[in-house]
Amino acid sequence: MHNAKPAASDLPDWFNRQYAIILQANRGLGGVEQRARQAHYAGDIATAQMLYNSILDQSTEAKSYLARQAFIDQQWEEARELTIQLLKEYPDNQQLWDNLKRIEAMLKTPK
Repeated sequence: MHNAKPAASDLPDWFNRQYAIILQANRGLGGVEQRARQAHYAGDIATAQMLYNSILDQSTEAKSYLARQAFIDQQWEEARELTIQLLKEYPDNQQLWDNLKRIEAMLKTPK
C-alpha cells in the first residue's frame, strides 16, 4: 500500500485550481486572498489572477491586484473599470485618481 503524499508540484494543474476553489468555499475570503498572495510571490501569476478573479466582487485586495496587473499588461479598459470601482470605495485616494488619469491618457493614445 502506498501512503506517501504527493507534493503540490506533482499534482496536475486542474487539481490545484479545483483545490483553490475548495479553499475559497471552506476558508472564506481571507483564505483565498492569502493563497492568491502566495501564488503571486511564488511567481504563479496565472493562479493568483484566477484566485483574485474568483473573489473580485467581494475583495478590494482583488480589485487592486487585478487593476495593477491590467495596467502592467496594458489592458487599459480593464484597468480603468477596476480603478473606477476602487474609487467608489476610496473616493479620497489621490493615487487612484492619478492612476485613472494615466490610464485615460493611454486610452486616448493612438496605437
